[in-house]
Amino acid sequence: MWKCNFSAFYYNVVIGAISLAFIVVFVIGCSQMVGSLDGLNQNISLELRFLPEYLLRTGMRFFFAIFFSLVFSIIYATIAAKNKRIGRFLIYILDILQSIPVIGYLSLTVTLFLNLAPNNILGVELAIIFAIFTSQVWNMIFSIYQSLISVPTDLYEVARIYKLNNWKIFWKIELPFAIPNLIWNVILSMSSGWFFIVVSEVIIVGLHSYTVPGMGAYIALALKTMNVKAIIYATMAILTIICIFNELFLKPFATWSYKFLYEFNIGANKKNYSWLLDCMQRAEICNIIVYPIRIFCHFIINIKLPKIISKYSYHISIIFEIIWWLLIVLILFVSYQQLYFICINHLKMNDIMISLEYCSITALRVIILLLISSIIWIPIGIFIGLRPRLISKVQPIIQFLTALPANLYYPVFVITILHFNLNPNIWLSIMMVVGSQWYILYNVIGGTQAIPNELLEVGAIIKLNWLHKTMKIIFPAIFPAYVTGLITAAGASWNASIIAEIISWGDTTLITPGIGSYITTNTTQGNFPQIALGLMVMILFVLILDNLIWQPLYKFASTKFCLE
Repeated sequence: MWKCNFSAFYYNVVIGAISLAFIVVFVIGCSQMVGSLDGLNQNISLELRFLPEYLLRTGMRFFFAIFFSLVFSIIYATIAAKNKRIGRFLIYILDILQSIPVIGYLSLTVTLFLNLAPNNILGVELAIIFAIFTSQVWNMIFSIYQSLISVPTDLYEVARIYKLNNWKIFWKIELPFAIPNLIWNVILSMSSGWFFIVVSEVIIVGLHSYTVPGMGAYIALALKTMNVKAIIYATMAILTIICIFNELFLKPFATWSYKFLYEFNIGANKKNYSWLLDCMQRAEICNIIVYPIRIFCHFIINIKLPKIISKYSYHISIIFEIIWWLLIVLILFVSYQQLYFICINHLKMNDIMISLEYCSITALRVIILLLISSIIWIPIGIFIGLRPRLISKVQPIIQFLTALPANLYYPVFVITILHFNLNPNIWLSIMMVVGSQWYILYNVIGGTQAIPNELLEVGAIIKLNWLHKTMKIIFPAIFPAYVTGLITAAGASWNASIIAEIISWGDTTLITPGIGSYITTNTTQGNFPQIALGLMVMILFVLILDNLIWQPLYKFASTKFCLE
């Protein structure tokens, strides 16, 4: 009895200490996000003692960005999956938004956020959080959307047996079905946000520049001064915060999500372990903390809509659709007026031809690099996904490689290209998939993990060899997840072009022709018409590729290889 009480006391102390530390850090971090705008552009120091402060401030931005990304992605993906007419348009918009470079959002939104909090650092903080948000949320939306349109029909049959309405079907069947793949993509999204952190925290738009203390500003200064020691410090600091996020947030959620895997028997090979989740399940204090949340969730799941809404739900949906399309028409009309004004008054035909040429070059790079990445990472992802013990060892490594900002690779690329006199047009292209390739690997691993044991057991019973088992069972089962990874990797590659087609190390700058370098150069010079033109041409190419490649692939994956 004494041992049991001591054990409960130990778990309560651990969870209590972690909760208290989180509250203290959260309060300190929030207090640093407000203040006078006059003291914003303070000098960034490369001394090691300032790293904890920079790490905390960047970590807080990531925390808020991932929270808003989760809420927004669930709402957006649900609307897109539930309403086919609106959903088709939303997916088009999603393909466009995920491909717009982070610097494109910053150049258009910094002024807006500054006006929301005049003369306060909070405005710039909101702009940075929004930039990180845009680097994370699209992958999560695609993940939820792909899961919602792939829910097995037998789950809906269970819902009909228990007479669940559409509201309860979403909370008890559809969203739980999407959770394992969503959590896996949250891990990737959080890591990929680090890829653009330098662009987010050092904002240069024309004559205006905003440098906010954080890891991005620290890395930017280290690159500018060619300080290798500071780059090593930054790498170690990023590794530290990744480990903290992984142990305190990501790993417990990933382990918890295994309970929602769609299969009749979750074998021992699918189990994972999180010491924090184990402590939370054993600590009595957690029951007190979680109880209000349980009450709130129970209320949300069992909420009863007024009878008038249920009776006239079809008519109400028609009214909302009419309002939706009227808003879309209004936005398109205003956008057309603004773009027409820009093109007539500020652009020449030569500008349009150059942007089309550069975008064609970048599009060719994206397609070729995605094909090469798929050939490399699909077999590796399947190999890892079928070995859960290997996943627990490989995941932190992949997460760290994903999180390393592309700028940290600049010294290696610049020195190597100059030393061996290599062609920048070819070798700088690799930078575009330094971060985006992991979307393919992560989704393949996640899709392989989600394969029901029953399918693998069938392959063993009929004695399929490795090739036939891969082609007949594994690849069809992971194909929807792979397509999700491929589409998000494509968007991330377009996004990464802004930091891949023009790189600097000290006073040395290498530029390769492409729409990314075109937008980055004009953003630095403050040429807003050229920025708008570059974004418009990029959107045009994204829409063309979406209609020719991605949408047919998505439809094929959701119909041909949906679990039934």
